[in-house]
Formats: sequence, C-alpha cells, structure tokens
Amino acid sequence: MDGFEFATNEYVNDMTIVTLETAATETGTKDFIAVGTTIDRGEDLAVKGATYIFEIAEVVPDPAVSQRRWYRLRLRCRDDAKGPVTAVCGLNDYLVSSMGQKIFVRAFDSDERLVGVAFMDVGVYVTSLRTLKNLLLIGDAVKSISFVAFQEDPYKLVLLSKDTHRVCVTNAEFLFTESELRIVTGDEEGIVRVYEYNPQDPDSQDGRHLLLRTEFHGQREYRTSVVVAHRTKGDPPIPNSRLLTGSTNGSLASLTILDESAFKRLGLLQGQLIRNIQHTAALNPKAFRIVRNDYVLKPLTRGILDGNLLGEYEGLPINRQMEVTQQIGTDRVNVLRDWIEVRGAW
Repeated sequence: MDGFEFATNEYVNDMTIVTLETAATETGTKDFIAVGTTIDRGEDLAVKGATYIFEIAEVVPDPAVSQRRWYRLRLRCRDDAKGPVTAVCGLNDYLVSSMGQKIFVRAFDSDERLVGVAFMDVGVYVTSLRTLKNLLLIGDAVKSISFVAFQEDPYKLVLLSKDTHRVCVTNAEFLFTESELRIVTGDEEGIVRVYEYNPQDPDSQDGRHLLLRTEFHGQREYRTSVVVAHRTKGDPPIPNSRLLTGSTNGSLASLTILDESAFKRLGLLQGQLIRNIQHTAALNPKAFRIVRNDYVLKPLTRGILDGNLLGEYEGLPINRQMEVTQQIGTDRVNVLRDWIEVRGAW
C-alpha cells in the first residue's frame, strides 16, 4: 500500500491508467497512472492545474524482513498548466488532457517530461475524455459532445462530428457490438442519450452532426463509467459490451446491448407490464422515463428498455407470468431466458 500526498489546495479531477512510450521496457511501452488536478489559489487569483505521471515501481524485499513483494508510486513527471486539468486519458501511446476548452495530445519524452504534439479548441469546459483506437470522444459542460480523430503523420486532431444542441454532459462513453458503434452520454439532469455517427444519413449533414437516436431519463446524475467487454462461447473477434455507470448518489447502473429478437420480446413485455401491474405511488413507469425535447416531434423512447420495470416480471406468480407472455405471443421460458442473460453476471 502506497500513496501520494497532494497540497492542501490541490484537488484531483480525473485519474486513469494510460499506456505511454518508454525506453525502460523491451516493448517500448508501459502503463502509468495519469492524474489531472486543480490548484485553488484563493478568490483573488485564477485557479491553475497540473498533470502528474506516476510509475508503479516494484520494491525488492529484504529477505531478512519479508519475502513478500510490494509496490510504491514513483512520480516521474509533473506538468503545470495555466488552468485546471479536468480530464485525462490515453490514446495510441500518447497522453490526452484537457485544460478548460483546450485538448492537448502529449508524448512522454525520455520518461521525464511531456511534449505536446497536437491540440484543439473545443466547447467551453471539457468534462469527459474517452478513446477507442484513434478516435476521441469529448464531453463538454455546455456544448455537448464532439467526435474527433487523431492522426500521427502529420500530428493532427480532426473534428469528425458533433452534437449541435447545448447539453451539459457529465460523462460520455463508446458502446459497441460486432457491427455497430454508439455514443452514450449522461447529463447533470440524469438523462441518458444515445448518438450515432452515420455520414450516409442525410440528417447528419455529411457526417458533421451526430444523430440523436434515444433519450432515457435515468433520474440520477452519472459521473463515471466503464465499458466491460463480453465474449461468448464462439469468441468473436469483436465482443459485445456492457456499460457500467456510477452516479452521485452511490448507485450503479448498467446498459447492455440486446439482439433484435430479444429486444422485441422484452419491449412487448414492458408494454404489458405497464398496463397490467400495480404502479408505484400511482406513477406511470413510461412517463417517468420520458424526456422533454423541443427539437423532435415525439419522445425518443424506443431505444432503451427499463430494467427496473422488467425485473417486476420475476416477482409475479407463475400463472400471471404465463398470462402476460401469452398476450404478446411468446412463452414464459423465452422471456425469462432473455431477462437472465441481461441481468446476469458477465
């Protein structure tokens, strides 16, 4: 067990494990811990920030004392910034960090300093950074999300697409299957939105605008997330993924991709449960999840199912379960199999 003591006026905004280039290993890369901080200097001076790179170093034990290995944090680099470093992530052996509305891509030079190779101005205040291969997803507190690509020859960040509406994004993440890629965001009101990047769609203006496909009111603010890959027995080259999110009230939620047949069955089941089970406090479960959006003709509610509502099906008597499934043209076994696959451990 080891740690690092920051100054009393310095606060950690983001921390993640990144893979950076180094000459200390045979592979030429190594995992480091990257930390972005805010340094509070009082009400008369603007805040500053810093980026820290820590190495997890193995300590050789003393045979006379203990044979057990242990590790400690070794500070390899500190890079001061003119503003708070609000988010950090790794991208193709480079470090990506944000300072206010700016995005910087840096290389770890000689294991002792960060050297900038590319930058971009986006939004107003960056809150989230996520990467997938050479793709970068940027969440902003005012201007929603931006979808960016990074190229190395020459070094450049290229804006592929963005959301044109003003949304306070607190967290953004990639969600993928073997054939599709989606972008999932959460905002300060607890609304989960699913976007698609599709240059072939006329509404995307040749890919310049991200397409909003689904909105779902989670009723809690999601601040962090992690994507878990799921490989089946066939072991496909690209697994399905599940998104795990953590909220400010301490709860956890998951978003799982379903195949089309299971989604249709569970969607029909959800409709029957809304009409046939007792509503909590006489509140309609469907209206509870609807998001007001003045830019669309009708609510975009068809893309996400309510797992809390579907879980009520397990608690029904068997004869009621059979009655509900008969009304949607399927049987109880198929519905339970779909539901167990969704809520089960991966």
